[in-house]
Amino acid sequence: MLIAGGVAAGGGVVAWRLVLHDDARPAEVRAAVARFRATRVGSTKRGLAEAGVYVYATTGFERISFGGLEHAYPARSTITITPTRCGIRLRWDVLTARRTAWNYCLGARGLVRTGSRELHRFYDRNETTVYVCGRGWLLVPLHPRTNRHWPLRCADAQGGRERGTGSVVGFATLHVAGRAVRTVHVRLRATLAGRSEGTAADDYWLRTSDRLPVRIVTRSDTATRSPIGAVRYAEQATLTLVSPEPLR
Repeated sequence: MLIAGGVAAGGGVVAWRLVLHDDARPAEVRAAVARFRATRVGSTKRGLAEAGVYVYATTGFERISFGGLEHAYPARSTITITPTRCGIRLRWDVLTARRTAWNYCLGARGLVRTGSRELHRFYDRNETTVYVCGRGWLLVPLHPRTNRHWPLRCADAQGGRERGTGSVVGFATLHVAGRAVRTVHVRLRATLAGRSEGTAADDYWLRTSDRLPVRIVTRSDTATRSPIGAVRYAEQATLTLVSPEPLR
């Protein structure tokens, strides 16, 4: 666990907090736009959302049991979409100390996750987890239909495993900036095993025309073994698209 290596045995939580510094700050929309502009990108493949920075109204938090530290999420976060050889890369920035990037390929099965990279930072200590989804981790089928199910399979370099099931819940019309948007609701439920154990639950409402996330609800609860015992991590977040037009 990211915390255990930096804490000497003995002493209480109050003493640890005096020694350890936490510098989590909201990730700025303008920083995401500047980073996008500094990166040469072309157009995304047909059937996928346009490249750019999308802004989301955001609620939620992340916290760890060590020291009872909690990071409240700001009212705005961003998802930056950039094209890749086979699809798109989505990068969610919510805090300077919290971000996740997902790589997706568009193929005959639909939009498939090939891997992800996740950063958390508590008390100035980073933990990065890289998952590879060797068999393909389907986000949404090419032709979604209600009650369709599929397996989820990913692993990290430390022997961690993520296993679960994805399904199409149905279709819904949501409103973004006063405009009706047709979406497909996809539900993902997974169990983590290995160094960290626990559960992850994600719901996506994706625009049917191009798979743009219009709404995301995510929850996770895990425990990681460490020299000081199991350190629990919990996260809850809801993202709602503010405008269908990306910033560039």
